[in-house]
Amino acid sequence: MRKQSIAVTMAFIAMFTCLNATANENVTNKGELGQKPIPQKVHYAKKFNPENAKKRMIEFEQKLQLTDAQKEQIKKNHEKSREKMKKIIEQEKKLQEQKRAIMEENKKQFEAILTNEQKEILKKMQEERMQKIKEFKDKQGKKGPHQGDIKRPTPVKPIPETK
Repeated sequence: MRKQSIAVTMAFIAMFTCLNATANENVTNKGELGQKPIPQKVHYAKKFNPENAKKRMIEFEQKLQLTDAQKEQIKKNHEKSREKMKKIIEQEKKLQEQKRAIMEENKKQFEAILTNEQKEILKKMQEERMQKIKEFKDKQGKKGPHQGDIKRPTPVKPIPETK
C-alpha cells in the first residue's frame, strides 16, 4: 500500500513538472536563464484624427462604389449608433463614480481599523510607492513607452503583526 501511494505521488509530481515545463515553453518572449519572462510590449491606440477618418471614409466609399442613397443610409446608421454609444458611455461614467465611492469608503474603513503606528507605516509605504511610480514615469518620458528595460517596483512588504 505504501509503495503504491509513493508511486502515485511520484507520478503526480512528474506530471505537474511536465505541465509546468510545457507552460514555460509556450512563453514567446523569455528572459535569460533563471529570470522571469520579459513582458510583451503593449501597443497603445493612436489618438483619433478626424482628417484621417475622412480620408479613410472617402477611400472606403470609392473602393465600394457606394451610391448616394447608400452613403446617406450609412450616415444615418452611424448617427444612430453614435447616440447609443453616448448613452453607454454615460452609464460607464456613472458606474466609475460608484466604484470610486465604494473604494473610498473601503479605504476609510480600512484605515479606521489600523492603529496610529500602522497608519504611519502605511503612509510611508504609500510615499515609497508614489516615488517609484514617479521614477518609472520619468524614465518612460525620457525613453518613450516602448524603449529600454521595464523595471517594476519591488513588492510592498506586508505590515508586521503586533501582538
